[in-house]
Order: sequence, then C-alpha cells, then structure tokens
Amino acid sequence: MTVLQGSFASAVINYVTTEDRFVPPEPLFSYTYSPQPDGRPQTNERYAPQTVRIHDLREHPDLTLETAGIQLVQAQSALREEDFAALDTNDELVEENDSPLCKLYRQEIDKVLRKVFPQATKIVTYNQRTRLHKPATTLAGYDFTSKENLPLMRPHIDLTPESASDFTKTVADGASRVLIVNAWRPIRGVVMDAPLAVADARTVDQKAKVHNRTLYRDG
Repeated sequence: MTVLQGSFASAVINYVTTEDRFVPPEPLFSYTYSPQPDGRPQTNERYAPQTVRIHDLREHPDLTLETAGIQLVQAQSALREEDFAALDTNDELVEENDSPLCKLYRQEIDKVLRKVFPQATKIVTYNQRTRLHKPATTLAGYDFTSKENLPLMRPHIDLTPESASDFTKTVADGASRVLIVNAWRPIRGVVMDAPLAVADARTVDQKAKVHNRTLYRDG
C-alpha cells in the first residue's frame, strides 16, 4: 500500500533478511534457471516488509550521478508504447542482429548518455528490457526462467565489484575506466503499479548489504 503525503509517499519495501529457509542454513542463493527436479526452490531468500518514505526525484535536482549515483534526465523517445512491448532485447549484446526498433532505441540512449557524459570516449548500449508488471508477480523469487521481463519486487544491487569487472571484460573490451549506468524510463506516463524506486548511494550502509549467490546453469 502506498500513501501519498505531499512531495513524498509512504510505501512498503520488501527487504531481504539474513534468515535462511533451510535447516541447516546455507548462504543465500537465486537460480537463473529452474533447479527442478532436484526439489530445491529457485531462491532461499526471506523478506521483511518495511514502510519507508519515498521522495519525488523531480523535486531534487541536486541529486546527480556524481553526488548520489542517480540523476533525472528529460528525454523524449520516438518509440510508442506498443513498440517498447515488442522489443526483444534479452540478449546482452546483439547489435548485429538488432531489429530496426532496437537500433533506434540504442541510438536514442546513446544520445542521452553523450549529453550526460560529454567526455566519454566510447559508449556501449546493451541489454534493453521492457519490465511489464502483472498481478501474479510475487515475492516468491524472481522467475529467471520466464520469457517475460517481470520487475524484481525487492531492493537489489545489480553488480558486485567482482561481477562488474568480469562484465566490462565482455562488454567494454576490458577498458581500464568504465562506468556502468542503468537508464530507466516509464512508457505509459505516470506509473501507478510497481513503479521504480532508487536509493541515494550515500544513504546505503555498506554493512547492511546481504550477499546473494546468483547461480547459472553453465556455472
């Protein structure tokens, strides 16, 4: 439930806890594929709902990538709502096989990022996804086996320093100075159901992070 109060809203965020589902416990994990028929769940995470205050980013122009790790940018897109829904962009790097719509959107994002980072020598756009929420989306763990890109219904950090290093070797040809940026936009105007929320990096307690192993079929 979300309660609007002026320029901010009170909403419930489901934080992962350190409590394990298993006895004896084991480090938290999430499979990127179905572990059946082994009888293991896709994740052993548990969640604790917490009511937090969420501010309107439009009223905080002082928050930038440099100061807070987040920044609001105004940018129009030539794509329509149905165009976004039709994007097939699950592959990390498929530039040579891009559809015309995907190529157009890559060009749009490239232009936006070049305005934000005018000194960048190279910009690589990759892995566009359209997150479509459905009422059936639950906290039972993200279904990585689904063909649909459902929103992840809990706070998370996409990359660790180690995985970011491995990622740049693949995507950025091992460049020595790399900045990984997520660019999100609403495609239906104001998002009323499962909107995106981000955290000011300065408010994240490093000791409060809960580590999770992401398990892939190929190891």
